[in-house]
Amino acid sequence: MGVFAWSGPAGRPQRSAAFALTEQAVASTIPRSLPVRKMFNPSRDEARLFLFESWRKRCAKELLTPLEDLTAQLINKHPEYHEIFNDPERNRDKDYAADGNVLNPFLHLMMHLTIEEQISIGQPQGIREQFARLTQKYESEHEAQHAIMDCLGEMIWQAQRNKTVPDAAVYLACLEKQ
Repeated sequence: MGVFAWSGPAGRPQRSAAFALTEQAVASTIPRSLPVRKMFNPSRDEARLFLFESWRKRCAKELLTPLEDLTAQLINKHPEYHEIFNDPERNRDKDYAADGNVLNPFLHLMMHLTIEEQISIGQPQGIREQFARLTQKYESEHEAQHAIMDCLGEMIWQAQRNKTVPDAAVYLACLEKQ
């Protein structure tokens, strides 16, 4: 089934040890509107800083940009990550092994942001229809995004393994199987 083995709540998957994406690989797919120095290829530190700052501003009830607000909403949907984002000094440089034993919260949230951007702009073509179908299947937009995340991960993993650019056909074929 690819790089994930699904067995979570409501038929949701849990990652297998074969999953070896890096934050950098996913960070290169994050929304182009992300306000960081290198918009098309932010460093791990820049991407993490954006996540921490979005959460800090939400908690402090400061004005957020639309992207910061979306990011803070995504963090809020993951209470298991709140402790991490409430203590940036302790967690900013934490490394996560690619063995699948501990989910990397930064990678997970960057994948959510990538999927949100894809849905908003309708790219790749067909993503909105797949999102609607999976939302109906899982009865949750958030769970639908997690299913999409599996396919996004599969596409990036295959591109890394084959030393090629990510292939939308691989992504969409995987989504069809969800």
